[in-house]
Amino acid sequence: MKDGMAERKLDVKRITYALFQGAGARKQGIVVAMTSPLPGEGVSYVAQLLAREVAGDALSRTLYCTVEALANAPLEAGGKDPFLPSAAGYWTLSADDAAAKSAWAFHLPVRQARLNAVRERFDYVILDCAAVAASSEVAGVAV
Repeated sequence: MKDGMAERKLDVKRITYALFQGAGARKQGIVVAMTSPLPGEGVSYVAQLLAREVAGDALSRTLYCTVEALANAPLEAGGKDPFLPSAAGYWTLSADDAAAKSAWAFHLPVRQARLNAVRERFDYVILDCAAVAASSEVAGVAV
């Protein structure tokens, strides 16, 4: 079992390198949206594993969040800071603003502004999206 875990970690390192090579020259963070065709396929697990791996770089800041959290988080300047550090080394996003979600649902500029707000603050954003069979949210973050 130990060997299998080491092999999985090596695979995550390869995925991380493939996704983020050359990212250091960017002025804004990289957003990686993860989804699956059907619910229950382990995307949340893999997204958190990827976030933990990327967060291992002490020189970068990594955010793991769901689309739901991004849609509902109070990201306006001057408000409560919705970003929380996790024990795994990455940041998470608390979400409690229902008005933000309604704006997210219908306005492309709101989605762009929210994505830009997290890209400006973090080097890497791992966005955990619902399965395509359950929601079309992943299409809404490709802005």
